Amino acid sequence: MSGFEVAGAVLGAISLVISALEHYKAGKGIANSFLKWHGHLDTLIFRLKDQKISFYFNILNLLRSVGLEDCSSLSPEECVSMLRDAETGRMIEDYLGHLSGTFLEVVGRYETCLQTLLTHISGLRRVPHLKTLLEDLNEENLSLKVIISGLKAQQEHTAREPSHDAAKLATKLGQVQANAASLFSALCKGYTCQCRSKHRAMIRLDSRVSLQRERRQKGARAREPTTFNLVLPHEAELFQEALVIILEDDKDVSNRTSAQAAWSQGQILRLELIANMLAHAQESAITMVHGEFEQSHADITLQGLLEQGYLDEDARLTPKQQTILALDIASSILQLQQTSWFSSPWNSRTIKFLISRSAATTSFSSISALPRAFVEEHLHRNATAPGPDPKTALLELAILLLEIWHHKPLELWAAKLADSLKVDTVEFRRIAAIRWLELTSERLPPHYLTAVEQCLAVCSGRLRYWDDGNFRRHYCENIIGPLLESCKAWIGVGAMD
Repeated sequence: MSGFEVAGAVLGAISLVISALEHYKAGKGIANSFLKWHGHLDTLIFRLKDQKISFYFNILNLLRSVGLEDCSSLSPEECVSMLRDAETGRMIEDYLGHLSGTFLEVVGRYETCLQTLLTHISGLRRVPHLKTLLEDLNEENLSLKVIISGLKAQQEHTAREPSHDAAKLATKLGQVQANAASLFSALCKGYTCQCRSKHRAMIRLDSRVSLQRERRQKGARAREPTTFNLVLPHEAELFQEALVIILEDDKDVSNRTSAQAAWSQGQILRLELIANMLAHAQESAITMVHGEFEQSHADITLQGLLEQGYLDEDARLTPKQQTILALDIASSILQLQQTSWFSSPWNSRTIKFLISRSAATTSFSSISALPRAFVEEHLHRNATAPGPDPKTALLELAILLLEIWHHKPLELWAAKLADSLKVDTVEFRRIAAIRWLELTSERLPPHYLTAVEQCLAVCSGRLRYWDDGNFRRHYCENIIGPLLESCKAWIGVGAMD
């Protein structure tokens, strides 16, 4: 008998046991009278009928979830027949995935309980632990319900078609991705010096999702150009801020200036990107309040920030800061995937913040706005894409989301466990992330929890590709969307556009 035929056999066996008990009840033996007098036999038959109904509905829900046609009104006997079909078994196995083994194990235990009852019909009083046997049947039925209903809920969320807003956001972030690739190339071309030290550039992580409700205006709004905020390290602990505006029209790009000259004048370096070339928009240079970046520390990593908060509650991020930071990181991954800005998976050591020396001893919770997050890359002409694949990237994103909310690095959490989980390989990190989520899921806000679960679902599932437009739309719907919903608790958030 094949694996999933057992489920059909169990459904048939319940009816057989009930029929045998009813036949036994009609007898006139002394043992039968004793049982009837105590009401045990009637109760047993009633409970088994209840088990039959529950098991039937569980199997019916499973067949519906698998997507089999014309199964909404199947009788128990028709369900048994369908489960005998080899193709149906393969479809169920594919649907259950890694839970198929658990499902068959539960069904096997259920079958064992029924066989015990069936082989002791004539001597029910001598069946060891009859009450325990019935409780076991009930437990196995509940286990089946948990597996089937849980997978159904996950399928409904995962298979939900991306909304119109999610599709628009995916298109918008795709355009940003193309511009980000051109920007990196232009920066590499802009350095012509022969100095030995590697030049670096830091790009700010921005969700590009409106966090404030905007009033609807009549008429078409002029499309605002895409911008990037950069920080160009100038000297030790000195940084130059740059604003890059993406222009689509060709123009003379021969007028250039160095970051050093702009820094010496106390200006934000305002650049325009046209056709992979950067031009200095000197007439639009914005005078900067001298000091914010000049007096900055070299940087502080997210890992350092989390460790500070773990040791000192006053230094922790607020829930508002945590959710906005999570949204910025998740959205920026889709913006910068397959560019040199995303050459390796981001983690708490690669995400950085720049803060002034005066704020170094100030808790982030007392700062009105969290300093924006950056990632840093070395500029080199031979930079190659595509960087990490979606499964690897989303595993680290899931870990980042957990670290941000719990305000501690994964390594610190794993080291405190009794069995001290290892986190030095990709597989160990995945196992640790799943366990961390299992142990702390009730502490996460519902939408935030959904985003983490969807990240882990991708990294535990089939291969996915950044070039797959449908995958990018689902990313916006099931990862960025829930994080945006989580932000609504702190800010009046509008649509995804």
